[in-house]
Formats: sequence, C-alpha cells, structure tokens
Amino acid sequence: MLSLAGPVILAELGWLAMGIVDTLFVGRLGAEAISAVSLGSALYFSIAIFGIGLLLGLDTLVSQAYGAGRRDECHGWLVQALYLCLALSPPVMLLLSGGIPWLGRLGMHPAVMAQAVPFLRALTWGTFPLFLYAAFRRYLQGIGLVKPVMFALVGANVINAIGDWILIYGHLGVPTLGVTGSGWATTIARIYMAAVLTLYAVYHELRYKTGLRHVSFRPDLVRICRLLVIGLPAAVHVTLEAGVFAVATILAGMLDPVALDAHHIVLDISSVTFMIPLGLASAGAVRVGLPLGYLLAFTAGCGIIGLWVGLALGLGASGLYLLRAWWRKSQTLARGKFTLAGAFAKEAPPLTGFDWGGSRAVSSQDRAGGA
Repeated sequence: MLSLAGPVILAELGWLAMGIVDTLFVGRLGAEAISAVSLGSALYFSIAIFGIGLLLGLDTLVSQAYGAGRRDECHGWLVQALYLCLALSPPVMLLLSGGIPWLGRLGMHPAVMAQAVPFLRALTWGTFPLFLYAAFRRYLQGIGLVKPVMFALVGANVINAIGDWILIYGHLGVPTLGVTGSGWATTIARIYMAAVLTLYAVYHELRYKTGLRHVSFRPDLVRICRLLVIGLPAAVHVTLEAGVFAVATILAGMLDPVALDAHHIVLDISSVTFMIPLGLASAGAVRVGLPLGYLLAFTAGCGIIGLWVGLALGLGASGLYLLRAWWRKSQTLARGKFTLAGAFAKEAPPLTGFDWGGSRAVSSQDRAGGA
C-alpha cells in the first residue's frame, strides 16, 4: 500500500507546492498581488474541479479492469476519458470567461480586481491540459504506475518556478507581466505535466506492447455514461468542497487585501494536512480495485466451472433416477416371475425349495419344521 501511496502523496504535495511557489514569487509585488492570485485560483478551481472530479471514476474502472487482466479495457477507459476531456473543456472555459465580468460585483478592492482578471484569463487556457493530465494520471495510477506522476509534478514545479521568475519579473528579455505572468507560468507547467504523462504512456506501450495502439478510438457513449455515473457524485462532492473555500476567499477579500493574503497563506499551509489523506484515498481506491477486478474475474471463472459442474450433476441425477426406475421395474418383473416359479416349485421334489416371500433358499427340513 505504501509503495503506491507514497508517490501519490508526493504528487499531491507537489500539486500544492505549485500554488505556494506562485505565492512566494508574487509576494514581492505587494499584498494586492497575493490577493489577486488567491482570488483567481479559488474561482478557477471552484469550477474546473468539477471536470477533474468527473475523471475520478477512472481510478475504479481502470484498476478493476487491470486487476482482472483486461488490459484492452484499461486502454478503452482512457480513450473514453479523453473524449470526456474534449467535451468538458469548452464549457468550463466559457463558464470561466463568462464569470470574469461578475468579479467586479463582488466588492473586491479595485487594485486586486485589476490583477485577478488577467491572471484568471491566463489560467483558463490551461484547462484542457489540466484535464488531459488528470485523465492520464488516473489511468497510470489504475495500472500501478505512479512514479511518472510524481516525476511530472516535480518537473512541473521546477518549470513553474522558472516561468514565474522569467514572466513575473521580466527576465531574459521577456516583458514584465507581473501577476499575469504567474498565471501563464502555471499554464505552461500544466502543458508540461500533460505532455510528460502522455509521452510516458506512449513509451510504456512501445516497450511493453500492452495493446494501447490497437485499442478502438471510437467514442463509446455507454462507457462515457458509465464514467459519468461513477464520477458525478465525486465531482459534486469536490466541487462543493472547493466552493466553500472559494466563498470563504471572497468573504475575506471583501475586508481588505491584507486579510485575504492572510487567509490565502493559512489555507496553503493547512492544505498540506488535506493532501496526505487525499493521496492515501487515491491509492486506496486503486488497491481495492485491483483485487476486486481479480475477484470478479475469478468469480466469473468459477461461474463457468460451476455451470459445467451443475450440468454434470444434473445429468448424473437424471441418470440415477432413470437407473432407479429401471431397477424398480426390473424388480417388479422379477417378483412376478418368481411368484410364477413358486407355483411350479410346489410340484418339485421336497429336497430344496425357495422361500419366495423372504427371497432365501431353505432346505426341506426347514420347510418341514416350519409346517
């Protein structure tokens, strides 16, 4: 369990570290900059987390298929998840873009709003790479490959930090973008994460020939609906959780930028305690799915064996019944013959005879004594 949970927990902490790095870099720009990052991130995740939640069903479906030895089904779930990512990205991006004008009605400080809006726009462009990363992550976790996920998050933190240094402060000849540069650095890091996991899945297929290249790439509405049925409750749950934090962030922002900054920093620190059980939960879902898939396959195999055993028992019982009926009929015929033979035996010499009622041979002396 720990061999799977350890890299997953580190990946969750790496995800959290990206936000902390952003806070550290924009902190030099002032309290309003931290507030803008806090507000933009909270609003973004309160909407985008719904799409990520819909993909949580991959943990269950892929791990069960992998545990049952059905590699082609694992690949099939990944393909349908990619279609789901394509379908989710446009409405989520439109909802984020459409919600930007409403930020001005929240009663935030004008200096915070001036930086939060372009920051949120920059984050919005990383929505599809984020969903793509989530799909490949759940797929790889489901088949027990978690180290690439950890590697992708570690590399993403490095790229995000370098991007923040270049884009926020305008190094290496790049224009100074301020808080907006932090949003673009995060988007670039998400593109990197999606690319790493996609390339690793291709590499794993080329090396181990698991059949990914031969899977059908046609959309399967039945499987997509199955993903939605499992993922929707989880999506609603995590969206409500993120929504509560987003509301708290907005309420803190209505006070002043310093209050929002304090709320953001405390929330980043306290989130460490949340990421550890979240990583354990993800690993637990995979660990449960693997033996469950094996058990389902074993049960199906036992069902086939049981079918043949039941058929054999049914034929055997029918044969015994027919044999018993034949035996009883034979006994009835034999009794009739023996009775007829007894009538003739009375005329036989009194040396030996048969006690037909007891079906045993008796001597002439026993016959005389009985008389």
